[in-house]
Amino acid sequence: MFIIILLFGLSCSSNAQTYGWYSVPGAPHLGRYDDINFIHDSIAWVGKRDTIYKTTDRGDNWSVVYAGNTGRFDFIRSIDFVNDTLGFAGCLAPPDSNHVFVSKDGGVSWSPIDSLIPGPLNGICGIDHKDNMIVGVGSVNFPPYVIISKDYGQTWTYQALDSLNGFLVDCFIIDSLNILISGSSTAATNTKGNILRSNDGGLTWNQVAISNFSSTYCWKIFMQDNGIGVAANEAFTQGLFFKTIDGGNTWQEYPLSGSTVVHAGGIAVINDTIMFTGNQQNVGMAYSTDGGIAWQNINVGHSVNRIYVFNDKTAIASGSTIYKYHPDSVLTSLPELDSPQHGFELRSNDNKHFILHVNLVHKTKLMVELFTMDGKYITQPINSFYSKGEYLFELPTSTLADGGYFIRIRTYENVAGVTFIKM
Repeated sequence: MFIIILLFGLSCSSNAQTYGWYSVPGAPHLGRYDDINFIHDSIAWVGKRDTIYKTTDRGDNWSVVYAGNTGRFDFIRSIDFVNDTLGFAGCLAPPDSNHVFVSKDGGVSWSPIDSLIPGPLNGICGIDHKDNMIVGVGSVNFPPYVIISKDYGQTWTYQALDSLNGFLVDCFIIDSLNILISGSSTAATNTKGNILRSNDGGLTWNQVAISNFSSTYCWKIFMQDNGIGVAANEAFTQGLFFKTIDGGNTWQEYPLSGSTVVHAGGIAVINDTIMFTGNQQNVGMAYSTDGGIAWQNINVGHSVNRIYVFNDKTAIASGSTIYKYHPDSVLTSLPELDSPQHGFELRSNDNKHFILHVNLVHKTKLMVELFTMDGKYITQPINSFYSKGEYLFELPTSTLADGGYFIRIRTYENVAGVTFIKM
């Protein structure tokens, strides 16, 4: 049997500097911590699958506040606390599970609130709050929607956005009227990473940014009070990001020139010129000192998905563990400890019919999409939840014209790409 396998994603070179970043010795590890949320400079929470950790000393030490032994959560994707007691968590989970949870005791206990939301849910990837407003978006899996509360989560509205987007990943509240959300455009427009903006509190939405590249995801949004903001755009062929200098009204797309990071995830601006972004599939980050024109590799950080900035001297990031930044730090990063990864192989005997072999190391959502080599969307043959184990999927390739194609494979934990040539 002829086997073709190529998983996209490049690690940074081993001799790259860390530029003040180091992994925190007292932090949880061996997982994927997609979000980190500070209520002030000392107290924060992170989540991993079904466990929530808390710090009270700016991220130097962490303790479990929710042990996940009740099966309450499936996969924690986002977390946001309004104060030291009231918090919300968004989850990826099957449609018949719960997706939005509230805690009123600092994360010690959680209750589902899906019943308060007037619409079908398939996961919440991003949550943000400002004053009494909470906004959530979902998800990295179709369908896309926005949920909004203006009374600290007591009541909610639901708005489907499938006419504008195929997926939604993150959100950022500028004020009670102005909201940004990010994701990908529709399949009909080749799922290009994009940003939508509302100027009326979430009643209507307009696209303010869209990628020049097909099959990309606009992942995390970061905004400064001075109107400068950035948003990572996850791609297969090169690193990309959006930048705004007018408070998110207009955006320009730029490459991560000089860096090998392609799966950009967490991103942040330290000051007007220094920027960082993470490679959410591999070890390494990218670093710019000129406002995003030129970038260099940093050999620290694995699967960095959110970066929180305290000031121009201190930042913290969540990924496969917790990482901290100080430009004058003399600490070195600990060796990266990878969790077991799902396996994917594409097999064919005749280069016409292709079988995807999948080895899942634990329960997850599996989404497989087929594209032409220039990124035009063809079909999504797999989009469902699967338990741990090995699976064989026959892909709809027999009717395709001869030529090159690639398959995007996404789970809760990672994304991979497999290329093949039909002959």
